[in-house]
Amino acid sequence: MHNEFLFAIIRLIHILAGVLWVGAAVMLAFFVGPAAGGAGPAGGAVMDQLIRVRKLPAYMASMAGLTVLAGLGLMWMHASATDGGWMRTPSGKLFMWGALVAIIGFVWGMIMASRLAKRMSARASALAAAGRPPTPEEQAELRQGFARLSFHTRGAAIVLVIAAAMMALARYV
Repeated sequence: MHNEFLFAIIRLIHILAGVLWVGAAVMLAFFVGPAAGGAGPAGGAVMDQLIRVRKLPAYMASMAGLTVLAGLGLMWMHASATDGGWMRTPSGKLFMWGALVAIIGFVWGMIMASRLAKRMSARASALAAAGRPPTPEEQAELRQGFARLSFHTRGAAIVLVIAAAMMALARYV
């Protein structure tokens, strides 16, 4: 490797951002989201706080972007240092498959889950601002929205855990 220090810094960024991204995705998909969904209108207020005030989508996008960009940089550095030979090794192939799976998780999370979460947050805010209990139709709409959001956040989180596992094991194949 031409510049071991630069490689180490990019690897550190990749791993730390990945841990923060995947950990947040798992926490949101399996704990925070279901708890908010089960709390009814109060859960909508919590999600609104996370999304609008705490800027969770921006955090997730930042960690995801850092992870993907640093990972691509690492792959490029490995490939260029070995004239592409590393990409044909079992380790290189598993890293590449892991990268592809992570990018699928990134796209799924950013396009489907993030957009739906923002819509649900806005809807819950509007209902809370109305100053009245939601109608049965509005409650059904919220339940359906939370169910769709749960599907997408869990799916993206599972895909990200698979990608992280692939990359964790790639050094040893």
